[in-house]
Amino acid sequence: MKLIVPTVALSVVSGATTVYAQTVRERTIEEIKIEAQARAERGGYPLIGLNPADVREALSNIRTRDRDEWARAWSAVADRYYKAAATAPSPEERRKDYLRAWRLYYFAQWPVPASEGKKAANAKALDAFVRSTESLVPVMEVVHIPFEGKEIVGYLRLPAAVKGPVPVVLAISGLDSRKENLAETYAALLDRGVGFFALDGPGTGQSPVKVSPTADRVESCPRLLDQPKGDRSQANCCAWCELRRVLGREAGCYRARAPAGCCGSVATDPHLFHSRVSREISAGKSGISLRYCTGIRRCG
Repeated sequence: MKLIVPTVALSVVSGATTVYAQTVRERTIEEIKIEAQARAERGGYPLIGLNPADVREALSNIRTRDRDEWARAWSAVADRYYKAAATAPSPEERRKDYLRAWRLYYFAQWPVPASEGKKAANAKALDAFVRSTESLVPVMEVVHIPFEGKEIVGYLRLPAAVKGPVPVVLAISGLDSRKENLAETYAALLDRGVGFFALDGPGTGQSPVKVSPTADRVESCPRLLDQPKGDRSQANCCAWCELRRVLGREAGCYRARAPAGCCGSVATDPHLFHSRVSREISAGKSGISLRYCTGIRRCG
């Protein structure tokens, strides 16, 4: 009987999959454009933050589902804001223009840079985002970490005017987001005395590894910095033990697996972690409990 049940279940699943494949069709470009505009109007995913007028302009120049045509249309609108940023009358206006350019370039490569045009848009998105952070206080540091012959690229921001140890959140993007999105979202932590280090999840953005059963090693034990800075050490250990050591500050230990020889602390479930932090931010509380940002236990 134990042999029969899985067979029957597989047959049912296979049958359902076949029927589904026969009844579902891909949307036409016109249907995609209508849905995209509707989502932009209500601020819906994945067009969150995009100006509906900019979306309408970009969509008006798209006639087919060709990837490069898609990238060109969105990039053309983004180019205007990118150029405007260079002559903006104030740092605030410059940042706004670069952010609008970044969001448009980012959607130009949506969902992944799978063509030459989308790759070009992706490169412009990265550039526009970094430029948008030039006037930020506290500053955002672009960190390059040598890793298996490649490099991890991440964004580090720490609270300003904070003395002594501070918690640091390791923010890892999902499949449909990037570290740039996280750097914008997690900036809300800074006013509450919490820093963050944002990086792309495996298989996304600038991550040096593809998705695999061992891909979490990029999150567990990278070399934090590729060059000494002040009293920063280059010793290898888990990222947050390293953060604590090189910055002289206490950092949260948020990761899935602790390699041998590291601090050995294990974080709580990441979904629980994220929901707790999100609730604290949305509630507008004056501070976030350290345990929410360290997976209950601390490194070291």
